[in-house]
Amino acid sequence: MKILYKIMITAALTVITANTVYAQSPDQIVETAISRGDAQQLEERMNSNVQLRIQGADNIYSKEQSRQILARFFSNNRVARFAVTHRTLRDGVESIDGTLFTNGGKYSVYLLLKNGDDTNSSTTYLIHQIRIENGND
Repeated sequence: MKILYKIMITAALTVITANTVYAQSPDQIVETAISRGDAQQLEERMNSNVQLRIQGADNIYSKEQSRQILARFFSNNRVARFAVTHRTLRDGVESIDGTLFTNGGKYSVYLLLKNGDDTNSSTTYLIHQIRIENGND
């Protein structure tokens, strides 16, 4: 009986450790979504309202509106890759700067993620701002 108990404890600890090691952090999830041009996955990491600047759209939009605008952008600009050039994390705020390479050209990307949303704080970082600007200059 003790052997069975030890095996069960070991198996449980292995599963917990594996999930911790292979779980992506919120910024990695956002980076992966941008690398894939996945507006739906980005929406899942958005605050209820997002400041969005992209190809003439510069306003505060709902998550749904932001997803639609990003989906349109990604459908017109097939993503080849996304390279992070700078990252900062301070006082519950993370910023990510990068370059997005697409079939439509190169774009500078800036993301601002904050710990929590407008109504509460949590351990989840949510996107509050996205800027995608022409980087071909």
